Amino acid sequence: MDISALTSTTGQNSSSDSVTRLADNFDDFLKLLTTQLQNQDPTSPMDADQFTQQLVQFSGVEQQIKSNETLGELASLMQAEKLSQSVSYIGAEIEAEGSVFGLGDDGKATLHYELESPTSSVLVRISDDLGRTVALRSGDVETGKQSLTWDGLGDDGVQYTDGPFSFEIIAQSVTGDPVEAKTMITGIVDSVEMQGSESLLTVDGIPMPLDLISVVRKPSIAA
Repeated sequence: MDISALTSTTGQNSSSDSVTRLADNFDDFLKLLTTQLQNQDPTSPMDADQFTQQLVQFSGVEQQIKSNETLGELASLMQAEKLSQSVSYIGAEIEAEGSVFGLGDDGKATLHYELESPTSSVLVRISDDLGRTVALRSGDVETGKQSLTWDGLGDDGVQYTDGPFSFEIIAQSVTGDPVEAKTMITGIVDSVEMQGSESLLTVDGIPMPLDLISVVRKPSIAA
């Protein structure tokens, strides 16, 4: 019985289907080996070297099956630990790099940006999820971190409540050249969820990877 293809299978992904196939093949081999031993010609027994080699190879397959199962269990434990740790963010205010945001319970959103050099004009363009401009606001032109609060009121007079929205900074220097601006958003963490091995925080209804978060502020407790 050729088992070279079976041993190579262990080098592939550790999905449950692969583990099941390995286990089934190992069981089939043991049944076949038992049958061969029971029906072999006593005057011409099975080649001992071949017999030993097959046992050694399948022993390696069995160990790989157990290793895959153990790694799967460890991955599940790590995901559970990540989720447990992330739960502490719920209710906290975060600041994160990005431009996609939602409106808070008060119908407002505070948008942050950082200018790398002096500017003569700053225009904050707010768009809906289809990329349509809903509001244009003038921003502070000072170098460094600045912020602007949007009350959800569009330039068309519509009071927006649903997101997501996005914003961009259009800044120009005194010579008319574009000025780079870093965008950041703030919001309250509503919930936590796992997507694969990644833990995501939901901030005002918008999924946010943990690695984008730069500041976490615990909510103040009323006296």
